[in-house]
Amino acid sequence: MKYGKTYKAQMFNRGQSSKVFKEVCQNSIAACVIRNSEPYVAILKHEDFMDLLEKANKYDEMMKEAKK
Repeated sequence: MKYGKTYKAQMFNRGQSSKVFKEVCQNSIAACVIRNSEPYVAILKHEDFMDLLEKANKYDEMMKEAKK
């Protein structure tokens, strides 16, 4: 997964969300939404999200084993 573009939150208020979602899915990138000049939310493809969850769970398991 690559880091993609940043988008202003205003785009979503103007009905441009489908454009962002399509770009994220087609290019397998992560997008950052900016609100009030601060990072507000990240958008990523569902498959990439599930991969991140799996990696996080494996890391947690490794840390639990290391503490034993």
